Amino acid sequence: MQPKMVEPKPSKKEDAKKEEDPDFCYKAPRKQKFEYNKRKDVILKTILRKCRRSLQDEFNEYTGYFSNRKMQGHQFLKDCIQKFYDSLPEKPESLDLLFYLGAMLYPQEMSRGVDCFFECEQDKKVKQRKFFRGKIQKVHDVLYRYSHEKMDYFVNVPELSYLYSLFFKKADAHQDEDQYYMNGATEIFEKCKGTLINSGVSV
Repeated sequence: MQPKMVEPKPSKKEDAKKEEDPDFCYKAPRKQKFEYNKRKDVILKTILRKCRRSLQDEFNEYTGYFSNRKMQGHQFLKDCIQKFYDSLPEKPESLDLLFYLGAMLYPQEMSRGVDCFFECEQDKKVKQRKFFRGKIQKVHDVLYRYSHEKMDYFVNVPELSYLYSLFFKKADAHQDEDQYYMNGATEIFEKCKGTLINSGVSV
């Protein structure tokens, strides 16, 4: 039986000699490279939620709704939305922005107090309440149960398209965002722009 050949290990002196050799080049271990692919649905969902937060911050700063909402009735939300709506410059009168502002900014509170946002005969109130709550739920679902089909709904509603365009045009809304974000934000805006033009609203 032949003995196994064992390769001699270099001594510490030989290792030191290698490091002193000018032709010796130390190669660091190669780091494993990871590629990060951002999913489009995640990007678009993030943009819409940022749109809501941006409008919400502006709304609360102007109306004081959030800090004063306790012990207030549903009418208080409508009054604050009306105040914010009145502050919007050159707003299109043909759009029902009051309702969709509420649906986007505070959908739960809006759903509870939806009766403040429509008028009808008493025997039709239950049906109308269900109808408008369904609209509010659709807006909520775009933001928090995202799908491309729900996004199609968002960009085809003129009121939501207009609110998004307000956000998109804000100079400080997209600072420090990467190209993935800007591509998605621009794509949404172009679709909203088409909806507004078809509705006779200038962008």
